[in-house]
This record gives sequence, structure tokens and C-alpha cells, in this order.
Amino acid sequence: MTYFPLQEFIKRRNRYLLNVLVIALTVMMIITLNSLALAYQDSAKLPFESIHSSIIVQKSGNVPENITGVVLPCSLAPIPFSAVLDTKKIDGVKNVSSGLFLWVFDNQFKRVFGVDWQENLGERVKSKLVAGTLPVTGSETEKMYR
Repeated sequence: MTYFPLQEFIKRRNRYLLNVLVIALTVMMIITLNSLALAYQDSAKLPFESIHSSIIVQKSGNVPENITGVVLPCSLAPIPFSAVLDTKKIDGVKNVSSGLFLWVFDNQFKRVFGVDWQENLGERVKSKLVAGTLPVTGSETEKMYR
């Protein structure tokens, strides 16, 4: 009677080896899928890493009829200040900063992102500056984009 499990394994070893192989592959797939999910989560945060931000909020608006000069990109619309205050109240939100993103259609296409240098986002952008200086006056800003 004590030899039965051993005899059973020897007699049907292919079945047991196949079961072990299927279990091993299933565990390997679960580990791989979990690792990929975590890697995807981390890679989604990369664009915001340089400004220490985890999310950017934008509001849909009307698509501009005329795409010449300075326009809001695609269908972005300004967010009312009351919505910004409501966002600050959400659990988990540490800080809120604002910026203005514009597309400029002149002789060559330019993207302009404006921030208030006294706000959180502006301070973080300043801290990442490697060389040069940030504009202080409007005329300095104009010189940068000429």
C-alpha cells in the first residue's frame, strides 16, 4: 500500500509532468503580467517626473475655427478658478499649479507653455534650470521667441 503513489507516478509520469509544467507556466505568466502592469504604471508617470507632477488636468472646449496666430491647442479651454479651488479639496491632492499652453502659427510653428514663476510649478521649473536665466519682463520673453 505504501508503494501505490510511487507506482502511480511511474505509470502515469507524463500526466504528472504535464500538470507540473502547466502549473509552472501559469505561475510564470501571473508573475510576468504583474511585472508588466507595474512597469506600465511607472512608465506612465515618466513625463511628469521632471516637474514633480503626477497628473495634468485640462478641459475640453470648442475647436478653433481659424488656426492662425496664437490659439489654444486643439480644443483646450481655460479652467475656471472655482474648479481649481475644488480640485485642491480632493483627497490626495498635495498642490495645484496653473499654466497656459498655446500654439503659435507664425512662419514656423511654436508651442508655448506659460507658468507663473511664483507658483509651485514655476518654482519647480526654475529648480530644473541647468543653464541660462528665466525671463523677468515681457520684453525678455518676446526676445526668447524671436
